[in-house]
Amino acid sequence: NSSAMIAFPVDLVCNAQGGFAGFTMRKVSEHQALHELYSPGARKVAFPKADYRFLVRAAANIARAVAAAHNAGCVIGDINHSGILVSDKAIAALIDADSFQITEGSVRYPCKVGVPEYTPPELQGLRLDEVTRTPNHDAFGLAVVIFQLLWMGRHPFSGRYASGEMPVDKAISEYRFAYSEMRNTGMKAPPAVPALKDFPRPIAAAFEMAFGPSGITTRPTAKQWVALLGELERSLRGCAPNALH
Repeated sequence: NSSAMIAFPVDLVCNAQGGFAGFTMRKVSEHQALHELYSPGARKVAFPKADYRFLVRAAANIARAVAAAHNAGCVIGDINHSGILVSDKAIAALIDADSFQITEGSVRYPCKVGVPEYTPPELQGLRLDEVTRTPNHDAFGLAVVIFQLLWMGRHPFSGRYASGEMPVDKAISEYRFAYSEMRNTGMKAPPAVPALKDFPRPIAAAFEMAFGPSGITTRPTAKQWVALLGELERSLRGCAPNALH
């Protein structure tokens, strides 16, 4: 497979006896890890000219890259903040393609790993090397990534819980989307953060679908996010007091 947005393995590397020694992959240069963009403190250093429109555009381009992987017949599986790189033009690239789930004929090569903060509720606590991943599983991790960009580093399942500590992985497994306006999740969003109602209704509805119980069956696809985020970017208006807003 070949895609400018994905660093797929390119060639085999063999030893002197002709045995498998490894493979080469395209180097993704002039890109930085996603967390350098969505974290406000890091962004001031790594992306000093990035305004909110840049964050939305980067989110849309990440969705495009995920859609490209799905179009190539792959499932990413291990979506996380270090496997996604972004350039100073908001162009996204996916690395770690050697861990993608790939099916060739009747043989499936599984994705054996995953970061709990990006793993959907239905897979929390399971042995991932025994699970057949689907694009709908990826759709959860993608929605988390998009949320982190739009909420500038906040995780959708991290908030205030009335009955003590609530680890993010446990909150995910119990569908406790802290920003939900449709369900009582027992969680409240942190103070001084945007609310779902601050965004266009289609964006809010997409997050509710991605993070709610019905998501096991259907979450917004990468292609759908591209369209939603394109509409969001076109609706943005600049802030006169601060050009980065």
